[in-house]
Amino acid sequence: MKSARTWILIADAGRAHVYEALGQGRGMKSVDGLMLSNSVPRSRDAQGGAHKPGRGQAAGGVGRHALEPTSDPHRQFKRQFADQVAALLAERLARKEFEKLVVVAPPVMLGDLRAAMPEHVRQVIKAEINKDLTKVPDAELPKHLVDHAPV
Repeated sequence: MKSARTWILIADAGRAHVYEALGQGRGMKSVDGLMLSNSVPRSRDAQGGAHKPGRGQAAGGVGRHALEPTSDPHRQFKRQFADQVAALLAERLARKEFEKLVVVAPPVMLGDLRAAMPEHVRQVIKAEINKDLTKVPDAELPKHLVDHAPV
C-alpha cells in the first residue's frame, strides 16, 4: 500500500518553505518551487514614513489626542503573504501533489494561515505546530518534527 505524501510547511511572516516527508527515519526534501519570501517593510515604512500617528483636537475642547491609524499596513502585508501561501497550497493540493499537510509557524502566522486556508486544504492538515523553525538548518528540522510527520 502506498503511503500518503506528506508536505511540511515551515513559515513565518517573511518566509515559507515546503518540504516533503520521505518516510520514517528518511528525513525530508525541499519541494521545488515552494520556497517563498515576503519583504515585510518596517511599520514606519509601511505607513508612508510616518513615525507617529497624527494628532487631533476634540470639538469644543482644548485637549489634543493621538489618532490611531484605521489599519496597520505592516500586519496587512503579513496577512497578504499568508493568503499567497494558502492559495499556492490549495493549487498544489488540487493537482494532487500531496495528501497530508503539517503546518509549522509562530502563533500569529499560524492564525493568519488558518484564516486563509480554503476548506479543502484545512481538511488535510495532520498537525499544526506553534513554533518558528524558519531559521533552523535543514539538517536539524527532522528532530523537531519527528512526532508530527514521517521524517
